[in-house]
Amino acid sequence: MVDRAARGAVFTPEPIGRALVAAALSGRPRPPRSVADPAAGDGRLLAAARRALDDVELYAADVDGAAWRRGPGGSLGSARFLETDVLVAPAPLWSDLPAGADLVIGNPPFLDQLDARSALDAAAREGLRRRYGDVVAGYTDLASLFLVAACEMAAEDGRVALIMPASFLSARDAEPARRRVLELGTLDGIWWGGDGIFEDADVQVCALVLDRSGPRRRHVRRWVGPRWHPVDPLDVDGDALRLAPSWGPLVAGLIDEDLPQVALASDAVLGDVAAVGAGFRDQFYGLAPLVTDIGGDPSGRTDGRAPLVTSGLVDPGRVGWGRRPARIAGRTWTTPGIDPADLPDGRLARWVAAQRRPKVVVASQTPVVEPVADPTGEWVPSTPVLSVHPGTASLWRCLAVLLAPPVSAWARAHAAGSALTSRAIRVSAPLLRAVPLPPDERAWSRAATVLERSHRGDGSPPDAVVEAATTMTAAYGCDPEADVWWRSRAGRLSPP
Repeated sequence: MVDRAARGAVFTPEPIGRALVAAALSGRPRPPRSVADPAAGDGRLLAAARRALDDVELYAADVDGAAWRRGPGGSLGSARFLETDVLVAPAPLWSDLPAGADLVIGNPPFLDQLDARSALDAAAREGLRRRYGDVVAGYTDLASLFLVAACEMAAEDGRVALIMPASFLSARDAEPARRRVLELGTLDGIWWGGDGIFEDADVQVCALVLDRSGPRRRHVRRWVGPRWHPVDPLDVDGDALRLAPSWGPLVAGLIDEDLPQVALASDAVLGDVAAVGAGFRDQFYGLAPLVTDIGGDPSGRTDGRAPLVTSGLVDPGRVGWGRRPARIAGRTWTTPGIDPADLPDGRLARWVAAQRRPKVVVASQTPVVEPVADPTGEWVPSTPVLSVHPGTASLWRCLAVLLAPPVSAWARAHAAGSALTSRAIRVSAPLLRAVPLPPDERAWSRAATVLERSHRGDGSPPDAVVEAATTMTAAYGCDPEADVWWRSRAGRLSPP
């Protein structure tokens, strides 16, 4: 028996399946004569297609033949079912469908390659790379490959409608797949389901409708929520979207209805003036056994020990180290830190040494971008906290950029779908490197000066953060509504 949970496969709730089929059938000049599902599971999506269409040939494939026979698929007597993995099976799958299906629908398995339980081994990954080329990146979710396979499976004038993990919209390693499917077709519709769609899977989902042919520029239809409520379409140039680093802006306003629209156009980005980096699992698990409560203050230490700063300790412009507890590797600490002298020589010691210089640390999985300055360079960021080390821009100018409300709005849009919940931003090193710099140098300098003076004791830190944020909105030439949105989500701006 196939372990469907281990394969990232969950059955589609029937109302969602019906809505997916309805979206796939609407706006077509004629009903499809053939419908295929490359990850058919128990057959419920094809059963929904059969109910919606009078005369249609059904084609199905899945590695779990038992699920198909036990489920609705077992009653679809005329359906051509193949017990196979479409990602490795030779094409065409069905000999009587050589030109492809009029419609390909599906809810493929979501296999996060960062999760050891679902990650492929090297041999399997190499086999997929031979077939799909550079679409297979380091951590490509296999759902991305199913979408590519579905587009290849569709007829030249066919349509594809697949439920996908929301991370597909903005994940860096899904970018090659996004480009590939827009080489094969054009986006016609997008659904934002968000959280809570699948009872047995804690994952945010979306759905994509793509046409293999037709105009490249079109009004992309949009739906939101479990009832697929229709919302205003977006005018989208398919060729421009193919080159875009993220599809997140297509759904950002559906996730956060109050999100201000900001256009941050600049040839210069943060990565040009600062080095941005983050630790990984090796650093997190290497440091975890060495953590102790080191007491004292987070800065101005004389004992050589290094405060360890987690995402939960970072607020906009402030650090909560020593004022509220932190959780690290399942344990609670009051003043977590390490003694660098306890580190064995090697990569971990070199990584810690590289972190201990002036920087801005930035939390992840937060409602807005939350940075705080470490001017003395004493802190060690705990994964997934990021570090921004100033280069040609000063520490305070880097902090000012990251405190800018328009930057949080920009990040919210471009990272849409990648966070653990729809209420957060997954801040990553590539995202921070790509942050556009403000065009108004004078306003930028004023904001940086406010922050530096506050650090030296001239003014209240919370007041300085708000003043700098407001000044940076002006530096980007954006509407003050960005300030209102940012303050409503920025959380702790006062001392904890």
